[in-house]
Amino acid sequence: MTTQLREAEAEAEVEAGVEIKAALREHDSLAAENAFKHGMRRLVGGVAAIAVVDDNGVRLGAAASAVCSLSATPPTLIVCLNLQGSVGRVLRPGRAFSVNVLGERHVELARVFGGMTNTPSSARFAHGAWNDGAQGAPVLSDALVTFECVVARESVAYATHMIAIGNVVAVTLGESGAALSYREGAFLSVG
Repeated sequence: MTTQLREAEAEAEVEAGVEIKAALREHDSLAAENAFKHGMRRLVGGVAAIAVVDDNGVRLGAAASAVCSLSATPPTLIVCLNLQGSVGRVLRPGRAFSVNVLGERHVELARVFGGMTNTPSSARFAHGAWNDGAQGAPVLSDALVTFECVVARESVAYATHMIAIGNVVAVTLGESGAALSYREGAFLSVG
């Protein structure tokens, strides 16, 4: 890459940063939303398959990169999901669900669970080897780690998404390996 090209790219990023700050300052909600989304795409996140069974016994799943620990005592985690997604619509207090941390070998499964393919929701579990967990939620047999959880009463809805708080009832460590992450619209291997 030439020095001139690098300087031009750096100048463009500075200009974009100035435009973003101006939009936020002027309360231009569309520009601020776009700036926020663009900025969040730069944040690297681990990828997990969230799995649950609805009231009719139908398995539902989604990919999520917004998962983190909340407390070690008691073991608790949070997952953020779209309220309009199939999983977000059924997670409510007392519902069992699983958080299956994906490895680099799970790119296609992540694409399917993330809605990036034409795979209907009902066929998502044809990808990967799934079993029933101790609480009844589907668990991925070759996940790096699976956290089996029950939704706590403190889950929070905010705008378009929800923060589900999961009380961890079981942890299954799989084979160690490179983790799958997501950044700038692409899956990456970490580790």
